[in-house]
Amino acid sequence: MNSASLRLRGSSGLRELFGSLFVGRRAALLCFVGALVVYGLESVAWPLAYGRDGTTYLMYYLDMWHAHPAYPALMLFRTPLAPLVYGPPLQLGGPLLAEAIMAVAYAVSVLAFAAAAREFGKLPAVLTAVALLAYPGYSALFHQISSDPVFAFVLSLWTLSVIRAVRSPETRRFWILGLLSFALVMARPGSQVLLVFGLVPLVLPGSWRSRSAWAGGFLGVSIGLLLLWSGYNDLRYGSFVVARAGWANVPFYRVFTMEKLVRAENGPASRELASAIQRDLLSKTPYLQLGVKTPDQYFEIGSDRMWSDVVWIVDREWGWHSNYAILRKVSIEAIRKHPHLYARDVAAGVWDELRYPYVQNAPQAARAARAGPPRMLAAAARPVSTSLSSDYGGRYWWLASTPSGRPPVPSRVARLVRAVDDLQRDIPERSGSAGAARVLNRISRIYPWPVIWLAIGLLALALRRPRGASALIVIAALALVVIVFTELGEPPGLEYGLPFTPVFVLTAIAAITGPRGRGGPATA
Repeated sequence: MNSASLRLRGSSGLRELFGSLFVGRRAALLCFVGALVVYGLESVAWPLAYGRDGTTYLMYYLDMWHAHPAYPALMLFRTPLAPLVYGPPLQLGGPLLAEAIMAVAYAVSVLAFAAAAREFGKLPAVLTAVALLAYPGYSALFHQISSDPVFAFVLSLWTLSVIRAVRSPETRRFWILGLLSFALVMARPGSQVLLVFGLVPLVLPGSWRSRSAWAGGFLGVSIGLLLLWSGYNDLRYGSFVVARAGWANVPFYRVFTMEKLVRAENGPASRELASAIQRDLLSKTPYLQLGVKTPDQYFEIGSDRMWSDVVWIVDREWGWHSNYAILRKVSIEAIRKHPHLYARDVAAGVWDELRYPYVQNAPQAARAARAGPPRMLAAAARPVSTSLSSDYGGRYWWLASTPSGRPPVPSRVARLVRAVDDLQRDIPERSGSAGAARVLNRISRIYPWPVIWLAIGLLALALRRPRGASALIVIAALALVVIVFTELGEPPGLEYGLPFTPVFVLTAIAAITGPRGRGGPATA
C-alpha cells in the first residue's frame, strides 16, 4: 500500500469521501479543467434551460420559506435538494451563475467517476474520464433545471463511496454512504430503494460483528435522517412521509395511464375507486359534456389529466393521511389481473432506458420567445391554474389538492406566480446553436448504448475476474435496481436512466483494464 493510501486512511470524514480525488493531483486537475472546457463548449448548443418539471422545483424553493405555501401538496411531493441547488444562484446571480454551478457539478461528477475507476488502476481512470467527456448526452443533463443533474451529481459521489467501502470496509465509510443515500432521496424520492444496499455489508469479508456494524452504520444514518425529514414534514404539513405521492406514481401511474389496466371488475378496491369517480367526476365538466358515462369508459381513456383528477378525489374522499393507499390496492388488483402485460411493458421501459441515446434541442432565449404574451409568465401560470379543460380530464390540477379539500388561496397563488416569473424570466439567458446541437446529438447517437457498456462489463467480469469485481457488480446491480423500480410506475423519460450511464461505463472499463486477481485497491 502506498503512502497516499495510508494518508487517506487517517483522513477525516469529508476527506474520506473525496480522498480518491487527490490521488494524482495534476491528473485530477486536468480532468476537472477538461470537463469544464467540454461543458463550456457544449453550452454553445445548450444554455441552461428547463428540464423535466423544472418550474415546480422553483415553485417549491420560493414557497418553502412561507408559513402558508400556495400548494401544500407540492411541498410533500417534491424534496428540497434540487430547489436549494437552483434557487439561491438564480436569486443572487441569475441564469449565468446557476449555469456556472452546474458546470462545476458536471466536472466534479466526471472527476468522481474517474476517481472511482482509479481504485482499479491509472488506465481505467484515464479511459473512464475520456469516455465520459466524449459523451455529450451526459453533459446535456447538466444543462437543465431539474432534479436529474442534481441526482446525477450525488450519484457520482455515492458510486465512488460504494466502491471504496466495498473494497476496503470501514464503519465510517458506511456512515458517509448513509449520508449520501439520504442526499439521493432528497434529490429523487424513489432513491429510497437504494436502502437495499444495507444487505451488501452482510456479505463482505470480515467478522459478523464488523459486518453488523457496517450495515448498522449505513442503515442507521440513512434511515435516521429519513425519519427526521418525515418528522419535519409532519410538523409543518401534517404528513409523516418522506414524499407523499409515492403510491399515486408507482405503480398506479403506469397501470392507469400507460397500460390502462384499471377496471372496476379487478377487485373491491377498484370498485371503490370506480364509485368515487362516478359520484365525484362523471357528473361534472368536462366528462358530462364529453359523454364519459361509466368508470370503465374513464379507465379506458386514462389520460394524464384524468390521472390528475383521480389523485384529487382520492385526497378528498380518503384524506391526506391515507397517503394514496387505495391506489396501491387498485394497482395490485390490476397487476394481478394482467401480470404478463404489466411485466412485458416494464421490461420494455427498462430496455428503452438502456437502449436509446439522449438528445436535446437547442433552446431559445427567453427574451426572444416573448413575442406576444410573456412566455415565462405563461409557463409559471400554467401549472397553477385550476380552470377547466376541454380535453379528457383537467378538471383539477392534482398538486392543487389541499388537506381541507378547498381550492388553493388565490392570493397565495398570485404571489407564487409573480415570484416564479421574477426568478425565471431570463431562462434560458441566450439562444442555443441548432447546428452545434445537431453535431452533439449525432455523437450521442453513435455513442455505445448503456446496455452495450453493461453487457461488456458483465462479460469481462465473468471472463477476467478482475480485482475488486465485487464492487463493480454491486454498483451495476444497484443501478439496474433503481432503473427497474422507476419503470414500475413512472412515464417514459430517458432522464431517469441517463445518470447511471457512467456507472455502466465505469463497470465495463474497469472490468476490461483493471488488474486481475484478488487484492485491495490498485496502486499501479
